[in-house]
Amino acid sequence: DDAALRAAVERFAEFSGQIDVLHYNPSLTTMKSPLELTPDELLADLSVGVAGLLSAVQAALPLMREGGRVIATGSRAADAPWVEAASVGVQKAGLRNLVTALDGALAPHGIRAVSVTVNGVLAPGGAFDPAHVADALYAAATQPVESWRTEIPFNGAP
Repeated sequence: DDAALRAAVERFAEFSGQIDVLHYNPSLTTMKSPLELTPDELLADLSVGVAGLLSAVQAALPLMREGGRVIATGSRAADAPWVEAASVGVQKAGLRNLVTALDGALAPHGIRAVSVTVNGVLAPGGAFDPAHVADALYAAATQPVESWRTEIPFNGAP
């Protein structure tokens, strides 16, 4: 819901005055193979998993300053699609592509965008503990601008 998402970002900004970091992570998991998935279902999933990032960034941009960051959580599904949930891979591949395009558009304003590709399954206590993923997101957001990468793989914590 484009209008609701924009309103949520704007409500947040009313409390904070500005947005330093925008993190985007939603996706839908329609459990269907590409032979069962309908085009309408795929488009609905893409609306959440990819297009919503545009709404969020466009709403946040007037409240972002130089040094601001846009971070998206990607998935290995972008490179190794899950047949039983085909739309997830399409969403995550599209998200990574959009982040790259956004970074090019935002960089002249001193704002950068990055996608962190989580190459594993989240599980408390393991290499993909949510705290480790949070650390990877933080590292991506604070990477040096002179060697900026728009996509960073996270292969789990040792």
